[in-house]
Amino acid sequence: MATKEQALKALERYANAVQAIKDHIEDNPGVFKTHDSLVGVQIDADNNLRDIVSELGEGVTDGQYNVIVRNVNYETVDIGELDKLVDSGVLSKEVRNRLVKMTNRPAQITISQVRG
Repeated sequence: MATKEQALKALERYANAVQAIKDHIEDNPGVFKTHDSLVGVQIDADNNLRDIVSELGEGVTDGQYNVIVRNVNYETVDIGELDKLVDSGVLSKEVRNRLVKMTNRPAQITISQVRG
């Protein structure tokens, strides 16, 4: 199991890496201004492509890039409605517990700079 000391050391390494990037950007502003502009163009093109392919409903390829469309569907159950059925005696608590499963997902980790 990880220790708080390991986490703080990893955070220090992260902070040093972020500062190195900031220093490099400050030392080379022209390169990064062009980079920011190009990234903006790429983001616009990406969003446009996603919008069009979403409307088309199928993937495309040009031999260099594949754009894949995967429809994602989830079946859901209204837990409140199940509980009403249990409360009214239509459904037993045991059956409800067999039907309802909790899926543990990895914790969401957010790293942000503290603004002072």
